Amino acid sequence: MIYSLNGLINHKSKNFIVVDVNGIGYIVFVTDDILNSDLNINDRINLYTYMCVRENDISLYGFKNFDEREFFSILLNISGIGPKTALAVLSKYDSIKLSRILVEKDIESLVKIPGIGRKTAERMILELKEKAGINLYNRELDINSECDMENVVKVLCELGCSSQDAKKAVQTAIQTVKTNDFEEILSESLKFIKK
Repeated sequence: MIYSLNGLINHKSKNFIVVDVNGIGYIVFVTDDILNSDLNINDRINLYTYMCVRENDISLYGFKNFDEREFFSILLNISGIGPKTALAVLSKYDSIKLSRILVEKDIESLVKIPGIGRKTAERMILELKEKAGINLYNRELDINSECDMENVVKVLCELGCSSQDAKKAVQTAIQTVKTNDFEEILSESLKFIKK
């Protein structure tokens, strides 16, 4: 299994790049995000890879981070989703956006992906919500909301709320609005303070 590649780009195509690692060129199918980036020939690239072995084919798929690679791997376990469709999913939405879509059960966003019909979208939500969506989504909230949480607590305290009540209100608000936007958290927190 090839876990990652670090080398120079020596060719870009419409759906893959060739990465030269010590004189060996690897064809790696990548997301649109990587293809449309400002990386040029002879630029160095580091990719997390997934090697897909099939009866008549061995292909490498490359991702800019570990979460995308893991999401790709999980997508392949869903009936009706092969490597090309899984790559199309991650080309349309990054792992964090896809996590939100799964948590919010947003079928309409999923059916915009080429190769994903309504039934497959429903299967994705059912099978992936617990496996990937909530874990990644909550991890992003944990990382990004800490600073906003502190700022909202300060504002609430300045408005006369006790520190303990402010923290409880903000924690509840973050879980309710599922965002790290300062204004939304503050607005929602005020609702809980009034209660």
